Amino acid sequence: MANKTKILIVDDSMFQRRVLGDMLADNNFEVIQGKNGKEGIELFKNESPAIVLQDLLMPDISGIEVIKELKKLSENVKIIVLSADIQQSVKEECENLGVIRFLNKPAKEKELIEIINEALKG
Repeated sequence: MANKTKILIVDDSMFQRRVLGDMLADNNFEVIQGKNGKEGIELFKNESPAIVLQDLLMPDISGIEVIKELKKLSENVKIIVLSADIQQSVKEECENLGVIRFLNKPAKEKELIEIINEALKG
């Protein structure tokens, strides 16, 4: 049996983690969840997920800082930002950091899974 692809969700909202986690599990992904930036970075180091779903507005370390840290750890890390923050400047900063996609919350399952599958091929 093939190993499932690991996806790390970093979001301080338990509700968001549950919704995304269920969505991903239903599509046969292995889900790892970090409830804050620090935990997300540690899980990334320990679990080596294929993709990171990153929230931006978090209490301890901002999502932007987490993205910078993950890029230092692995410049090829595939990060999809899920955020309620839709400011153009924030989107541009994420793109400049090498984020593969920027999605507004709440994520639509079909769109999210398509983006993940596309990212895994690329």
